[in-house]
Amino acid sequence: MSNKDAYVQKMEAQLKQFGAKFEHLKAQASEKIADARIAVNDKIAEGKAKLDSKIADAKVHANEQKSQMKSDAEDAKDRGNAKIEQGKAKLSEMKNSTKAEYDSLVAKFNELKASGEGNFEALKDTFEKGWNDFTSAASKKSDEFKS
Repeated sequence: MSNKDAYVQKMEAQLKQFGAKFEHLKAQASEKIADARIAVNDKIAEGKAKLDSKIADAKVHANEQKSQMKSDAEDAKDRGNAKIEQGKAKLSEMKNSTKAEYDSLVAKFNELKASGEGNFEALKDTFEKGWNDFTSAASKKSDEFKS
């Protein structure tokens, strides 16, 4: 097996591994969005429970309390929905930019695979620089999403 063939085999494995990591990151993002939705629903349920309790305890002030609790529940819902939308936007932005960079890297890799031995070293250096830049950027994006 030539160095090129061994290198191609190695990089194919690394690309597959990164693809799996990318899918894992998407799953984590989906989980975080679901967690945010659950928290919003819990806050809404908590607000509704407080509302019911207050109405039963103080009929004199029921209309005033009901209005306030509804407002609080809506505010909590709005804040929660805003967080969900921010998370979706951040995930979409990260997914689109990472996908474009990944596709570009795969194209460079395919060029490397198709190259002759004479071009291999130059293309290998270009690919490895791109690979290192890509994995570094992807790691930073992953860390950003976790915060």
